[in-house]
Amino acid sequence: MHSHLPARWARFAFPPLAMIIAGAFATLGSKARPTPAEGATPTLLAALCSPQVDVAAVIAKDPDVIRINAELDTVFAATVAQVRSGPPTSRYEQITLLGKLLLNDKSLSVNRNVACETCHGPSVAQTGVVDIINRTIVAYPGSAFNLVSARKPQTYRYGAAFAPILHYDEARKTLVGGNFWDMRATGVTLANPAAEQGQGPPLNPLEMALPDPACAVYRISRGPYRALFERVWGPQSFAINWPANVEKVCSTPAPAPANDSLPVHLTSTDRGIASASYNFMGLAMASYEASPEISPFSSKFDSALA
Repeated sequence: MHSHLPARWARFAFPPLAMIIAGAFATLGSKARPTPAEGATPTLLAALCSPQVDVAAVIAKDPDVIRINAELDTVFAATVAQVRSGPPTSRYEQITLLGKLLLNDKSLSVNRNVACETCHGPSVAQTGVVDIINRTIVAYPGSAFNLVSARKPQTYRYGAAFAPILHYDEARKTLVGGNFWDMRATGVTLANPAAEQGQGPPLNPLEMALPDPACAVYRISRGPYRALFERVWGPQSFAINWPANVEKVCSTPAPAPANDSLPVHLTSTDRGIASASYNFMGLAMASYEASPEISPFSSKFDSALA
């Protein structure tokens, strides 16, 4: 299954979403595969089990999904307005505000329909919030909808935000640190596991599905908070000569062709700028995740002990 995926994605490849939902439905006790009656509006569960139904259209109409998208749009618009009316003067606050924008930006997915916080809802401590998915397959559909991620969205509060670089603890004889469920975001490259974790979903074919990290940089450069990004990380952040076909390439879901792993064709200098800006993106995301807005350390138990 998914033999077209590069080796780095093979371990995360799942069957099409309809197949998984069908299995989940069976475990809930159904004796027959659900198919919507002619002319009826299908439920999400029935639709995902039926090859005759436009899955993407049904998902888009699910009440939880509609609410989440509305909340994302509201938060994103309010944060953009904050940037335009008067961004903070503190560099830390600027980076953190940039991270908030990045995590709520749906344009960082191939179909411009999924942001990081689509699957990491604030109302449930930055994990999955769609009821029907939580009660069935647990893992969430990506930007393309017909494929589902391999695992439940983990929270990026607290432990995930403050995890140390992956290392072997000699005293405990075990590995400590890293991010993602399997610690594969080691933190070795950026000295921050949360930053490296943030770089994963935009390129995962089963999640946000951009085919090239340069696509995220390109989308940011065309977005409403470009000036803040440049203010934080420098005017060179988007000094890139984009190829004429960049829109088409970045609208094509990952994975990239095996013989063209970086389909946005850039000079070595421009590729270096794009790579640096992609790293800056991850660092800004990590800053927001570790901020009091996401990780407030507001435990009533701890407060009582203080």
